[in-house]
Amino acid sequence: MDKKNRGLALLAAAAMTVGLLAGCNKSEFPKEPAVTKGEVSISAEAFYDYFSALAIQEENGLNRRFEDFQQEALPYSEEEGETYRTYLVDNAVYHSINEAFLLSLYAQRGLELGEAELADVQSEIDYYVQSSGGREAYVRNIINYGMTVQFFEENIRNSHRIEQLLADMRGEEGLTEQDVMDQFRQDFRRVKQILIKTIDDNYEALPAEEVAAKTALKDDVLKQLEAGADFDALLAAHNEDPGMASLPDGYVIDRAIGFDQSFKDVAFSLEEGDFGVGEGHYGYYIIKRYPLREEDLQAEYADYYNQGTAEEVVFNGMVVKVITQLLETFNDGHEEQRNQQVIDQMVDRYLKNDSFQPEAAGEEGVDPSGIGLDDLLDEEQQEADADAGGS
Repeated sequence: MDKKNRGLALLAAAAMTVGLLAGCNKSEFPKEPAVTKGEVSISAEAFYDYFSALAIQEENGLNRRFEDFQQEALPYSEEEGETYRTYLVDNAVYHSINEAFLLSLYAQRGLELGEAELADVQSEIDYYVQSSGGREAYVRNIINYGMTVQFFEENIRNSHRIEQLLADMRGEEGLTEQDVMDQFRQDFRRVKQILIKTIDDNYEALPAEEVAAKTALKDDVLKQLEAGADFDALLAAHNEDPGMASLPDGYVIDRAIGFDQSFKDVAFSLEEGDFGVGEGHYGYYIIKRYPLREEDLQAEYADYYNQGTAEEVVFNGMVVKVITQLLETFNDGHEEQRNQQVIDQMVDRYLKNDSFQPEAAGEEGVDPSGIGLDDLLDEEQQEADADAGGS
C-alpha cells in the first residue's frame, strides 16, 4: 500500500465520483486549514474531499462500512500501530498537499483555463448533472454530502488545470521531442501477430480434437516462416485476432500495456525482423517484431485502460517522473503542520455522512447514491477481455 503509487488524477476522479454520494450533514466546514506545508495550505473541505474518496474506495474493496474497520490494524503495514483510519488520513494529507503544490506551480507559470478548457469543464459538469437525473438532483446530492457545488466544480477545474500544467512542461529540459523519441525507442516495440485461437467466442476451451488441429496449424505456420514465407501473407490467411485488422501496421506496445503476459514476453524477447511463438489465454501467438518508425509515435496505444497515442503515453510517463521529483524536493524541504482537531472533525463528518451499504453474499451491489455509479465507468474498460488481440 505505497502512498506514492496512487495517482493524483485517479484520486481526483474518484473524489469527484464520490462527491455525488448522498449524506446528511449540511453544516459549514471549519475555517482553519487542516494541514499546512510551506506555502501550501489545505482547507478542511479539501482534506474531507480527499479523505472521502479514499475511504469509499477502501469500503468498496473490503465490502464493509468504514466505521466497522477504521480502528483495525492495517495488514502488511511496516508502521507499528497503523490502522485503516491513520493510513487513510495520511494518504489524504499526502495527496491533498501534492495537488495544492501542483496548483501553486500552475499559478507561478501564469496559466489560465482558456475557452476550450472551460468548455471541457462544462461538458464534464453536464455529464454529472445528467447522471444525477437533472440539475436539482445534482445540487441536492452534493449539498447532502456536505460539500458546496462551488467546491465540487472547482475540483473539476483543478483536474483540468493540472492537465494544462503538464502540457505546458512539454519541451523543457528532459521533456524535449528528442527526449520523448529516445524514451519511445527504449520502451516500445512494434509487432504483428498471427493469433491461432484455442478458445471459443465464450472464452471456453475448444474440444481436444479442435485444439489438436490448431496446434498442427501453428506448427505448419512456423515451418513456413522458417522456410522464408511472407509473414503478412500468412497473417492474412490464418490470423484470428480482430485487432490486427484495425491496426495493419501492427501493435505499438510497451511492457505496461494490458496484453496477455505471454504475448509481451515473446514480443520483448525478439530482435528486429525475428519471429517467435507463445501460448496464452487466447491460444497461440505467432509474433514478428518490426522496426519502430518516427510515425509510430502517433500510433494508437491499444489499451482499454490507457487510451491515446504512443507519444502521449511516453510523454505522460516522463512528465510524471519530473513532477514526482519536484514533489519529493518540496516535501523533503518543508515541515508538515497538521491541525489534528480539524482532521478528526472531518473524519467524524465522514462517519456521520457515510451511506455505504455492504453487499450481501451473492447479491448485486446497490448504488446508495441512486445515480448509477457503474454508468460513470467506461463499459468498454470493464470488458477488456472481450477482444482476443493478445490483450
